[in-house]
Amino acid sequence: MLISYSQKEINKKVSMLPTIKKNYKKMIFHSNLIKLTIFIRSFIGIKNSLIAQAWSKSFTAGVIDSNGSLLGGSEVLQLVSH
Repeated sequence: MLISYSQKEINKKVSMLPTIKKNYKKMIFHSNLIKLTIFIRSFIGIKNSLIAQAWSKSFTAGVIDSNGSLLGGSEVLQLVSH
């Protein structure tokens, strides 16, 4: 089936091309901006997770606590979120 357009309809469609191109460029820019934002935020998340995984000694076995009881044991339990 062949569709025919009048010259007026063709001119209208052709005149819209710069607007379409302009909007397309804006969409590409916004898409790239969103990708860049996600990329940068992922590094911020990595930094925070590395800080959260930092380990420091908080218990020494074989010492006396404030109540005079011997603190013993050799197991360390580290709670982390997933």
